[in-house]
Amino acid sequence: MAKITKQWLQKKKACQEAVDWVVNQSDKDEFALFKKCLAEKRFEWASWCMVRRLSLPDKRRYAIYAANQVLYLFADEYPNDKRPRRALAAARKYLKAPTKKNANTAYAAGGDSRAAGDVAFSTAAVHAAYAAAHTGHAVYAAAHAVHAVDYADAAIVHAVHADADAVRIKILKYGVKLYKARKIK
Repeated sequence: MAKITKQWLQKKKACQEAVDWVVNQSDKDEFALFKKCLAEKRFEWASWCMVRRLSLPDKRRYAIYAANQVLYLFADEYPNDKRPRRALAAARKYLKAPTKKNANTAYAAGGDSRAAGDVAFSTAAVHAAYAAAHTGHAVYAAAHAVHAVDYADAAIVHAVHADADAVRIKILKYGVKLYKARKIK
């Protein structure tokens, strides 16, 4: 079992509050800490850590999954604007066939999705479009996968709906599934 250490957290530039929290835990196993984060509703910390533990292809998968979970927040307001959907589709296509052409298409679709978010009215719709945008941009930089997950989480928070915690947990559990599958291989 892998441990989350103070040194690893500091190297990854975790916030001091999270570092202190981990230091004070008796069980530093990554999955025990993840479960405790969920129990304490520290979803941002769990997501922050999860996305940094994943391989690059899994970061992209996780980002696409997270953005897809909030896409409806944009689509409900703008049912005729397909730009965020196209960004997610292009990112998925790149995962299946990581060619230069597919990377360029995904990146361009990400820019289009960003433009859709720039003119959206509600904050939730803006963040949902940005989450999709960053999935397209993640073909060139892993940091964009992190941003996609962060924007998806922000979209959930701004949507202010009753099942927000359930959606956040669903996304995080998908990340755990990806992580465990990688470790088994």
